[in-house]
Amino acid sequence: MATARAVDKEKLIVKGFLLLFIAAIISWIVASTIGFVNLSEARAHELPDYIKGMSPATRGIFLSLTFQLAYYLIALGLFVEFLKPRIRLKWNRSKFLALISLVLIANGLLAVVFGGARTGFRGGLYDTMFYGIGLGTLFLLTFDQKAAGIRIALWARLIEVCGPIIGYTVIPAAFGYYTGGAFGHFGYGFQGMVTSFYFWNDFLVQFLSLIPVWIFLRKGGTTWFWIISFSIGAIAVGLGLAYLLPMFF
Repeated sequence: MATARAVDKEKLIVKGFLLLFIAAIISWIVASTIGFVNLSEARAHELPDYIKGMSPATRGIFLSLTFQLAYYLIALGLFVEFLKPRIRLKWNRSKFLALISLVLIANGLLAVVFGGARTGFRGGLYDTMFYGIGLGTLFLLTFDQKAAGIRIALWARLIEVCGPIIGYTVIPAAFGYYTGGAFGHFGYGFQGMVTSFYFWNDFLVQFLSLIPVWIFLRKGGTTWFWIISFSIGAIAVGLGLAYLLPMFF
């Protein structure tokens, strides 16, 4: 009886964690979409000119189907896991993953403190906060890597980092072509970027999270061939869109 109660309590805590994670992602989607659609001062600098030139409705639909799609998919994966959680409140015993997780969580907390202080704690959530704390916590725990919800979230995160961030934003910016989008720090120029705490805060969360994603996908049965192929493919697609999209809009 005591064991059954402990299991129920563990499931309740896990579901609470997943619900908070999902709510944070949805909050970001809603707030950022409104900012992008209305071209608010905080968001407009992150968008390339061809998106700024769209009507508000078209801009909202376009962003939801492209750069924000991964947020929806990760929230979906977490919701599927919420329905039947396979996560255990038990350390996965990997010191390497624990180190990455702690760095992610620390950066998420720093984003809350310094990002909140910068906006007078009126700026709401943004992805560095909930990805740092949420993914960092998840990667510390034991879970079934083959569970459908977990796999949806992991694949969506892989494509998000490799496509919109590395392919669409980082690589073009390295060659002097700023596309806007997922990593708006590049719009401030190289010096403004590398001397910014907020750049490094975001950078560590975005790129370090990719390592546990690769590891857990492999542990879940996906071969390195497919993991590497999808990573390179997402980068190639993101890079192609960086140069092709302005030609169509």
